[in-house]
Amino acid sequence: MAKMFLEEFETWPKEIWSRYLGKIRDIKDDFLDRLNKATQICDTDFNVLSHGDLWINNLLYKSDDVTRIIDFQFVQFSSFAIDLHLLITTSLKMEVRESHLDSLIKVRT
Repeated sequence: MAKMFLEEFETWPKEIWSRYLGKIRDIKDDFLDRLNKATQICDTDFNVLSHGDLWINNLLYKSDDVTRIIDFQFVQFSSFAIDLHLLITTSLKMEVRESHLDSLIKVRT
């Protein structure tokens, strides 16, 4: 699966995606192990009840301060990073991701 993804990824516009290509090449051999680990409960990590499919079409907006999450068919107890990653990569404009990614994923303690 990772090999097919890498082959596809290598056809994408280099001016946008080249900074990620090396990272994907580095993890292609243990991609499935990493994916499995990301979705497992770990006693030493911060686990949450993760939506599992958090993207713009699963958010309902009533007003500026009221948002509801719908469609809970993929709920799991795992890392919050799964929902954060899916929301950022599928629901934000490219300009927002490129300009604000660091602040979007920064963990504050």
